[in-house]
Amino acid sequence: MDKLSILGQGASIAILGISVVFLSLVILFFGMKLFIRLLQISKSKPGAEQQGIVITQKTGKEPITGEIAAAISMAIHKSREEFHNLEQTIITLNRITRPYSPWSSKIHGIRRFVRN
Repeated sequence: MDKLSILGQGASIAILGISVVFLSLVILFFGMKLFIRLLQISKSKPGAEQQGIVITQKTGKEPITGEIAAAISMAIHKSREEFHNLEQTIITLNRITRPYSPWSSKIHGIRRFVRN
């Protein structure tokens, strides 16, 4: 094969690869646009509006509002944090110096080849 045909094949492969990448990017772009429109359509349906979060008790006496739920969750978080602070997390490293260790010896890394 001559150099000109090899360059022609390389150029055609490069053009094909670049076109595949750009085509997939265009498909992803339109797919995301379609997905966004579907989300907007589903959000605009009647009855899908989000109202304030209100959790009712089983007894039905009074609803728990978002402020009360936040206060309860903060109290739980603080109580767990107190237990975490009681733990001792002191790490000490003692350096041990040894004059000789077979792991650090360079003589074991040298191979002697025996010729027959």
